[in-house]
Amino acid sequence: MKTYSIRLLLLLTLIAAIAVASFAYFQKRVPQNFPEVSNRAPGENAIKSYSSYLPGEIRVNSSLNGPSTGPVWYQTDPAPPLSARDAVLVAIDGRTQLDGLPKEGWELTGCELKPWNFAAGHWYWLVKFRIWSDETPKTAKQLTIAVKMNGECSDLEIIDNGNAR
Repeated sequence: MKTYSIRLLLLLTLIAAIAVASFAYFQKRVPQNFPEVSNRAPGENAIKSYSSYLPGEIRVNSSLNGPSTGPVWYQTDPAPPLSARDAVLVAIDGRTQLDGLPKEGWELTGCELKPWNFAAGHWYWLVKFRIWSDETPKTAKQLTIAVKMNGECSDLEIIDNGNAR
């Protein structure tokens, strides 16, 4: 009986060690430049904030602050009030107005429709761009910009080495 208990204990210890090693391995493999999403409060006054980490210790925060307002759209409606194309154009305009970011070299990687306040029918577009670093090996950094359905770009703020500009 003692041998059986020792074998079982060794097997459980081995399984736990494999689980810990697997978790550490996959945690290191998760890309570090995905936007951080925070929803501070549910419902009408939800704040959506996205942080993008770019080359040169630059971080860009894109925030939708205050109550979710603007045109209403429900999934049963034929099309959102702001098209994906128009949302991309608004995001490009917002990106080019930021000092300190490269003006060229950006690739559009996605445009996603996201609920801001689902019950009230308020949505926003999440537009994503990618730029390749000049470093070797080349790495891609992602910039995420939220666009309201009324055609306004989210509040954009550059933080360079921890200091807001």
